Amino acid sequence: MTDDADSNTPRRREGLFESIFGKGGRARYDDQVDIDTELSNKETFFLVGRAVGLLKPVKELFFAKFLLSTGMWVPGLLLPWIGKIIVDHVVGGKALDDVELRYPPFMDPILASLQGLGPMQIMMVLSILYVGLLFFIGTRAGGTGAYLYEGSDAATQAENQISGGGSEAGGLWGLLEYWVNVRLTQRMVNLLRTDLFQGLTRLSLT
Repeated sequence: MTDDADSNTPRRREGLFESIFGKGGRARYDDQVDIDTELSNKETFFLVGRAVGLLKPVKELFFAKFLLSTGMWVPGLLLPWIGKIIVDHVVGGKALDDVELRYPPFMDPILASLQGLGPMQIMMVLSILYVGLLFFIGTRAGGTGAYLYEGSDAATQAENQISGGGSEAGGLWGLLEYWVNVRLTQRMVNLLRTDLFQGLTRLSLT
């Protein structure tokens, strides 16, 4: 009688750390249903670490998205100095070597290409450079992005979030970052769906 009562009495589940990593690291995080509402700092850090680990299968796309997101701000560093060249050496007619404020090192290739040119020639080269930047990275006004049409139901709204993406840049750069964003989101969601389904297949039907 006692044995039957003990077998029907729910046992207290293990701590979250043990349920994720197990005793000795052999258990899986989905072996038990999580019913605890309290998390220690240690358990929180391990959960964050596991969330970061989800990026491992898509690390190439993640780093591509990171580089594209940060790299788009580099051309913005050129614009004030290009304006200085126009004001000082096109409008003002000064020589490129006659400057009170030295140009930063990343402007050296541009300055080298302008050496020996007259004011109008300098303006022509800078105009071509600006048009090239405009085509490559856009104006950054509104950026680049697209989403699917959605209804009022949660299913189409979720698919919209999965299939959507965006970039702060425009032009070819913005299109490339948008494509990487969509691929990254869809691949991560598909991996999570696969893991969830595999976890459900291991659960008992009773």
